[in-house]
Amino acid sequence: MKYIILAILIVTSAYAAELKTKSELLDAIVKAQGLLELAEKIKTSNLEEAKEAMTRSYDELAARMPDIPKQVLDQIQTAGEKSLRAMDAAWSPKESLVVWKEAYAVDFTEDDLKQILAYIESPLGQKELAASKRAVNTWRSFILQKNKESGEIAMKEYGDAVARIFAENKKTK
Repeated sequence: MKYIILAILIVTSAYAAELKTKSELLDAIVKAQGLLELAEKIKTSNLEEAKEAMTRSYDELAARMPDIPKQVLDQIQTAGEKSLRAMDAAWSPKESLVVWKEAYAVDFTEDDLKQILAYIESPLGQKELAASKRAVNTWRSFILQKNKESGEIAMKEYGDAVARIFAENKKTK
């Protein structure tokens, strides 16, 4: 078994040795770690969460203030959709990886990157990477769920406060 692992490390080291530039090594590390897919998943889930929050906010507003004209509600919905489009256009997964590579590369030489790539592509590196992805996905799901729960509570409290403000201001007129 040791010889198989050693052979794999030699082969992956030979592959890494073929890569000449730091940029090429970083691209290979990004690919081996599946960072583009992760960035795409993060962006998609952030947009979905924002859309759900805007929909909840809109529905809450419409339910609490039934006297709001449909035209105004439509304008509010259009403004929300415009905000979502702006969020979507704000960054791309590929653009985010340029930032990641710049920050990651600071501490490593080309030789370091070759060794990192060889490890990542080794059986143990792949096992560690799979465990890390699983843990990050579980961790991210926990954070998203807690944000959703706290956001729903906060939006309900905010909606109640806005409704009270409107009710109190109607009384004072």
